[in-house]
Amino acid sequence: KRAMLFKHLRKPLELAAGQCRYCSGSVSGTRTGAGGGLEPITTPVAIVGSGPTGRTLSLLLSNFGVDNVVIDKRAGSSEHPQAHFINMRSMEILRHIGSLEKEIMALSSPKNEWDSFVYCQTMLGHIFGAMNHFESDSSKNLSPTEVVHLSQSKLLPLMSKEMSASPRIRQFRSEELVSLSPESSSGVTLTSSTRDGRLRKIHAEYLVGADGAHSKVRTLLGVRMRGKDCIQNLMNIHFSSRDLSKHLRGREGMLYFVLNPTVVGVIVAHNISSGQFVAQIPFFPPVEEASKFTEKYCKEILIHAIGRRFDVDLHEIRPWSLSAKVADAFSKGRSFLAGDAAHCFPPAGGFGMNTGIQDAHNIAWKLASVIKGCASPSLLDSYSLERRKIALQNTALSLSNFRETIQVCRSFGLDPKFANRLVSLYSSVRSSSVLGEPVKNFVQYALSAGKLQTSAWNPLRSLQQQHLRSLLSAGQSLRLLYPREDIGFCYADKSELTLKECLADDLILKRSCDFVPEIKIGSRLPHCDLLVDDNQRTISTLDLVPTSDPVFAVIVQSSKEGSEVYDAALVLQDTGYNIMPVCIKPLEQDPATLPLSTRGKGIVAADKLGGWRSAMKKARCSMLIVRPDGHVAKVQLESEDTDRQAKPIQMLRECLDELGMRPTKSIHE
Repeated sequence: KRAMLFKHLRKPLELAAGQCRYCSGSVSGTRTGAGGGLEPITTPVAIVGSGPTGRTLSLLLSNFGVDNVVIDKRAGSSEHPQAHFINMRSMEILRHIGSLEKEIMALSSPKNEWDSFVYCQTMLGHIFGAMNHFESDSSKNLSPTEVVHLSQSKLLPLMSKEMSASPRIRQFRSEELVSLSPESSSGVTLTSSTRDGRLRKIHAEYLVGADGAHSKVRTLLGVRMRGKDCIQNLMNIHFSSRDLSKHLRGREGMLYFVLNPTVVGVIVAHNISSGQFVAQIPFFPPVEEASKFTEKYCKEILIHAIGRRFDVDLHEIRPWSLSAKVADAFSKGRSFLAGDAAHCFPPAGGFGMNTGIQDAHNIAWKLASVIKGCASPSLLDSYSLERRKIALQNTALSLSNFRETIQVCRSFGLDPKFANRLVSLYSSVRSSSVLGEPVKNFVQYALSAGKLQTSAWNPLRSLQQQHLRSLLSAGQSLRLLYPREDIGFCYADKSELTLKECLADDLILKRSCDFVPEIKIGSRLPHCDLLVDDNQRTISTLDLVPTSDPVFAVIVQSSKEGSEVYDAALVLQDTGYNIMPVCIKPLEQDPATLPLSTRGKGIVAADKLGGWRSAMKKARCSMLIVRPDGHVAKVQLESEDTDRQAKPIQMLRECLDELGMRPTKSIHE
């Protein structure tokens, strides 16, 4: 009886004593070391910050078999919806993490509730115009997954569930980074502190700061952010209303651009079915103070924005500011920056959270490759070079998108530049006892009077509405889908914008909804449907790279030369190169006719719809090597040196060596 009693009590006792190695902060934080401090930890990777970027990185490293520790100063996730659009490339990344894709799709609203942007006098009043972003969508066949509208506050719990299921992840909540020790040859040592002042030492081979726009990691590393600090001040009002959701049937949208004499702002419908909304209302400090947004004042704003008096529940009122900034570097020694810690840009276009998720995707496989001994540490230098380039591109695009929202305001006589000049006028005299108060009153009056131009009684109303509709029909308004920038970005693209060029007010970016993926170095591998398992199962070309190990895919056609390269890849696989040979054949070809070796691990797939054959023919390549993140690392053209083709093992080894890959038997032992 005693033995059975002890068996049932042992696990709870271990948890109470903090003796479980893989646990969340409240449990692991109870363990103490010498002198009353928390138990020191050694880990391959330490991640500071547990937002979408930090959690994605932790889960990807876990997939690759790399232990990691995540610390976050917050006790839990915020209930504020925050980011809400997951683009195609981010969904492609998340679909390889447990059951995330399935659970995200299940929680997301039906597409008809968020496929449009609505420009209106009030949410329930006159509609000036609307833009449906999926009516002429040409991107539906570009990916094995699709874009999703799901609030960050709903996404994070799904990611937490996956993290809790992984024995490779340790999480420590309510612990704040306080210091970094000088780097050593073995890694980085950081010190965290609990809310009651207990300290913990964490020694990591590598550190990743994913701790947001006010990153402590970035500050301690001495890396500067440059750009525009405050483009626009906004007040976020998070509210819910079931009554409003019922009355929005037939006029659903993701964003409602409200323009009337009392309210100018954007209402984000995070979930119409459940009645979750966030109002984003511009305000102009120091002429307008954040303190004026009391609960009573916010409810009055919402009445005028909705166009009818409804019962609303206010959940949170918080100010924030639009900025456009990029860090000077995304890495320093063994430390790296990702997500908002490395870049901040306006939400127009939804690139903030998505760029962070893709930062994590880029650094995860590189860290795993180096830690496992599959690649040289110099591989990590490419992270900052590749991702900073993309951050600059997305900064320019987000600013360009923000200017397009201003174009809509200008259709109704509203110009933020004029408002900012008025605010600057007051700022220049606010300290004056004589001029300060009168100028402030004048500016407040002018800001209110300016909104009268949106009145239904304005004799120019028909011209205003006509101009807005011309912007919408010409595609000169804010868009939701950006396939070229979403999945078409290229790490090898030599045309690079400087930060100064990104921030230029006159920068005009050419945009197109039409995008045709192609095979080229640095780009994501085009999606094509393939058949495997005797043509019984359909996969995407993006599924050819295993997610359980940082493996490079060596992809060949079903020719004599391709078979030789396939067999050479199997030989190099045996010597410890972390590669996966793949042969893609025409659908009609009998697999038995392929002269392929059966030793080792390889994939033979059939080109289901002929898309792969077309892509290879267009690229005129006979072989390509794809990185663990699905981007093309090497293209062997059909016209290249025949002597190298005659010695496929030598050719392939040279290609892998150029990419910084190392053979190691430990992976296969």
